[in-house]
Amino acid sequence: MLTFKNNTLRRWVQMLGAAVLVATLSACGGGGDDVPGGGGGGGGGGGGGTTTITPPATNPSSGYTQAGNLNYLVTAPGGSTRTVAATVAYSAPNGTLTLNPGADELIVTTTDAWNNVTWPAGVSGALRADGNAGLVCAEGSGEVGVSHNMVRVTDLTVLSGRSFQFTECTGAGLSTGSEVVTFNANGTATVGTETISAADVTAAFSAAGLTEPDSSNFKLQLYAYTAGGVTQYHIVEIGDVFGGTEQLRYKYVALSSAPDRR
Repeated sequence: MLTFKNNTLRRWVQMLGAAVLVATLSACGGGGDDVPGGGGGGGGGGGGGTTTITPPATNPSSGYTQAGNLNYLVTAPGGSTRTVAATVAYSAPNGTLTLNPGADELIVTTTDAWNNVTWPAGVSGALRADGNAGLVCAEGSGEVGVSHNMVRVTDLTVLSGRSFQFTECTGAGLSTGSEVVTFNANGTATVGTETISAADVTAAFSAAGLTEPDSSNFKLQLYAYTAGGVTQYHIVEIGDVFGGTEQLRYKYVALSSAPDRR
């Protein structure tokens, strides 16, 4: 495992050999990661924002418990994006989520109302926000997706008091790390015993991202998902880091998520 020399946001990531890291941040502490919010289904609530993903033209689904169609904005390491269609078949407790139906499709199934998920051989991942956010990883790389039911949020005050912990995609599957990130009321963030300045946090959530002296760059995108009057917040992180004892460059994507209360 590589240890980065710089203190700031690169403490949020851990590199395993030369593989690209894909991580999920599971919220903990801070009074939980779900707060009251407006609206139902997906979107709405959460400190202001705009829908950025075009919904399906026919039979849009609210998530993996409603049969229909989903559109995901998928982000790959390096920050390139594309839209991926998906179909949902659900008859409780059995469900199927088919990503990219047809050629090269990926099928995820459940037999217990999505409490447990079966991924294809050689693939692992995590689904959050009723299947409206998730990560998929295989062969040392991965991608993060958020659906048309997610709303992009620009008001960072909603993160105050929330803590997040990495769950990594490793060769052995998903593994929760020890680093915890906490957003503070004064706009700073705490990682272990270190503090990220409010200016750096704000920069990281900007379109240009936070660029460090060695040219490493971090971009964070905040999304909200509301269902049943409860809003969850999820962060897509796009990193291009230069560091470690070998001074190599790594690109990764990561996803932060609320506890999977579905």
